Amino acid sequence: MFSLHNGTEIDLLYDKTAIIMKLQSFLFILLIIFFALFLSTCCSTKNQFQKKPPFAITEASIADWVGGVPHTGGTIITLAVQHVPAALKPGYIYWGNQKAKLEIKKSSKAIFWIGRFPLDATIIQKKDINMQKDAKGEYGNSAPVMRENREISLGEDEVAVSYFYKGKTYYYLVENIQRIDRINYPSAPPND
Repeated sequence: MFSLHNGTEIDLLYDKTAIIMKLQSFLFILLIIFFALFLSTCCSTKNQFQKKPPFAITEASIADWVGGVPHTGGTIITLAVQHVPAALKPGYIYWGNQKAKLEIKKSSKAIFWIGRFPLDATIIQKKDINMQKDAKGEYGNSAPVMRENREISLGEDEVAVSYFYKGKTYYYLVENIQRIDRINYPSAPPND
């Protein structure tokens, strides 16, 4: 097998080993790709939305609000819920690329889950920005802070809520949210 007849048998053995190593590398990479695809489809939150949650949302609205002080305002999302089991604990509300803790407000007629989203840092900069014709003059400006929600991908008229029930976290998608007029705080007194 290791005869030195022009090295042909050694070359063949080397070629077989190289082919086997390349095949093993290819199969390993293929296995990693299939595993990644399996995890992305299997563990996607879109696939984990509950179709029939243990509560009912009777009304869902979204409104922008502005305050009378600079840099105040944001968006408020209100969900009117009914038939909420005592063991259910609301978690977070997801909207656009943001996430907020759900607040619970109870009235004599209903229970409300409320999500408050302050003005985005990219809309209002609290720090002055140096704008120049020459880009070198803008050196030192900081990039805006971008808040990202990497957990759930949502459309424009969708929000998702997470809740903890019977030892597990669940997600429910709320679609076609009603947008109401902007709320202005404080309102000016009427002129008499």
